[in-house]
Amino acid sequence: MHLPQLFKEPLLHFVILGFVLFVVFGEPMPQSDITKIEVTRPALVSFIQYKSKMLEPEMASDILQALSLEDLSNLIDEYVREEALYREALSLGLEARDPIIRKRLIQKLELLAETGPRPNEPKTEELIEYYQRNKKDYAQPASISFSHVFIRTSDQDMQSAQTRAKELLHTLRQAEAGFRDATAYGEHFLYHTNYVKRTSDTIAADFGAGFAQALFSETTTMSKWTGPLTSKHGLHLVFVVERTPAQTPPYKVMQDRIRHDFLREAQRQSSQFFIGQIQSKYQTNIAPDLQTTGSIPD
Repeated sequence: MHLPQLFKEPLLHFVILGFVLFVVFGEPMPQSDITKIEVTRPALVSFIQYKSKMLEPEMASDILQALSLEDLSNLIDEYVREEALYREALSLGLEARDPIIRKRLIQKLELLAETGPRPNEPKTEELIEYYQRNKKDYAQPASISFSHVFIRTSDQDMQSAQTRAKELLHTLRQAEAGFRDATAYGEHFLYHTNYVKRTSDTIAADFGAGFAQALFSETTTMSKWTGPLTSKHGLHLVFVVERTPAQTPPYKVMQDRIRHDFLREAQRQSSQFFIGQIQSKYQTNIAPDLQTTGSIPD
């Protein structure tokens, strides 16, 4: 994929994300400072954000400023208690084998990778090139809008159902019934009576593949009651009001979506590069008994 200018320099992206990690997590605490808990205003603001799941530091700062002396003292006690327990847990290595903590740390790093520097705004020619290379992703399948009248076959033999369908077809045509009139005729159907701009797959899910194929064929006349068509449920008289052929909308129609997809793909690739750079720092040794294409031995 042709990425915006910033992502043509992946090393720059890695440096920036490395800086983000430094800002978020800070330098490792020196061993001599592990037992020293500094209670500062920024620390308490962050603590309020953490406890209340609040994103805006300004709001947390206002809450801190409004605390009474008693509430401030209680907040400091709670902060010191949690900080002491947290540091002691780290010193004992309690996080090392905890799958929940492991998963959470991985998620935080993945989130940092995903929310790294945003790509530059793409040029029009880049978007057009992206659209041409991914045109199949914007193809829209054929759709149809229709109404139907249902005749159940489980309660009667097929010949009787066919006779009933012909009688209903004559009645519908005589009454000049339209798309919205179908609910007044026939029997209750398990799903819908009116379907608007539905694809073949959607119709097949409700009626069966054979019905969908027959409905989308040119034998069903537009704006006229026809049938009966057979489904997995019974017989149906259908009134088709619109057919939309399969098509791929032009670039100008899809421009906003194409831009969104382009930027999302650029962000995904930059995230993959960042994670790849992290992985490259580690040497991987695979046990000899796993270096085969066969099944893993017991």
